[in-house]
Amino acid sequence: MIEFLQVLAEPGASRTYLHCEAGKGRTGVMAACYRMAVMGWSSQDAQLEAVNFGCSTADQLGFIQDFGRKLLQAGPELHGYPCEPLGSHSLTASERDETIAKAAAASG
Repeated sequence: MIEFLQVLAEPGASRTYLHCEAGKGRTGVMAACYRMAVMGWSSQDAQLEAVNFGCSTADQLGFIQDFGRKLLQAGPELHGYPCEPLGSHSLTASERDETIAKAAAASG
């Protein structure tokens, strides 16, 4: 996960297309971990977004929770993550609705 974050979040990183076969589970896990580690989302908000987009297996949801716990501990193996304290950004209803509308329009 740290290698993935370094590819996406390091200074000068280029845009990256992220997708798995269905675009729900593994994509949702990676996006949720990015939201927490880079953007300061709480693990609850990150997991809620992932679930709203179809991330549903116990292993995937457990990974999001475990990674959130590791970020709270912020040990040296995380190489400076989280960039923002977890929970420093609260997902608003309008942000959630806008994201869901954009995703629906793109897939429709």
